[in-house]
Amino acid sequence: GLLGVEEENKRYNFFLPLHKFWMQRARKAARQGSLANFISHGKILHGAAVLVVQSTQRSMVGVAGLIIDESKYTFTVITPKDQCNVIPKRGSVFAFPVEDRVVHLQGDACCGVVKKFNSCKNMQTFLKTQAAMHSLDA
Repeated sequence: GLLGVEEENKRYNFFLPLHKFWMQRARKAARQGSLANFISHGKILHGAAVLVVQSTQRSMVGVAGLIIDESKYTFTVITPKDQCNVIPKRGSVFAFPVEDRVVHLQGDACCGVVKKFNSCKNMQTFLKTQAAMHSLDA
C-alpha cells in the first residue's frame, strides 16, 4: 500500500499534520523569496495542497486535495471526501496555493523525478506515528 499506510488511515484528515508540516516549510521559503523554487526543486511535495488546473485526462481537472504519494510519473492526491486520485504528471498543470500566492508547476517538468520525504523510512515513521495518534483518539 501507500508507504505502509493502512487502508483505514487513507483519510484526508489523517494527512493534515503532514500538510501543516509542509506549509511551515513553504511559508519559510516564501519569506525568503524562494517559494517557486521550493515547489519546483524542493525535496518533498508530500502534504502539499494542490489543484489540478489542466490535464490531458479531463476528469482530473479540478481535483483538489493533498499530495500523499509521488512516483516518477504520477502524484496521488487525496480529496477532502477521502477519494484517492492518481494524476499523471505528463500533460498536467498543478497549482500550489501558499497563503496569498499560487505557484503553478508544469507536470512535464517534473516527469521522471521523484521528490523524497528525506527518506522513505522517515515518511513511514511519520505516518506510523500519525496512525498511533489516530488510534488513541478512536
